[in-house]
Amino acid sequence: MTKCWKPRFSFLALSLMLLPGAPLSPQVRPDTVGITVVGRVVDRVTARAVENAVIRVPELGLHVLSDSTGHFQLRSIRPGVFQMTVTCLGYREEEGEFTVLRGGSFEIELSLIELGPDAEPGRILGRVAAPETGDPIPDAEVFLADVGMRRATSRTGWFEFPEIPPGIHVLRVSFLGRETQEDTVFLGDNQLLEVKVHLPIEPIPVEGSQSLPIHDG
Repeated sequence: MTKCWKPRFSFLALSLMLLPGAPLSPQVRPDTVGITVVGRVVDRVTARAVENAVIRVPELGLHVLSDSTGHFQLRSIRPGVFQMTVTCLGYREEEGEFTVLRGGSFEIELSLIELGPDAEPGRILGRVAAPETGDPIPDAEVFLADVGMRRATSRTGWFEFPEIPPGIHVLRVSFLGRETQEDTVFLGDNQLLEVKVHLPIEPIPVEGSQSLPIHDG
């Protein structure tokens, strides 16, 4: 049996059901057992798996991602009631309390952020820098893949894409001698989205050994 998340705060005290084939020994107290919880994140409308959703349980110091099938695991949990938040690019954040009694499984349903037909274009503004020093990287190539637009960073490392349609976009940043970075961003209705991109030094392969990074100085 599977329990489903409902919209924010409408599913208080969600009890996780016992997983088949994993009963607790009557000789072992529940609070001495490291409980494993199996979850799955799905789209509320299509029921399709949602990948790369971020599941956080701050009280337990847990921070995990859903895989390509939407699944994730929370391990070594003690019994109790905890606050959980779930975020994913392009989806509305969900949060609420759930009760852990023993090993179990449940589903989390996420709703897409709706962009109406009258949604206005937004702007993506960013800066590219070296993570070792924080110095700007001028003349780095910034490619907004899905739109087919390119920019070169300024002397101070800044770039801008104006008048971009709202939605999910793929941003790729590259520079000779540094590792190319690619990330997916969500631009809302008439939003100014600010991003920071760090380009680490690209490791240089050494003959007869593993690749080693170059260190300044």
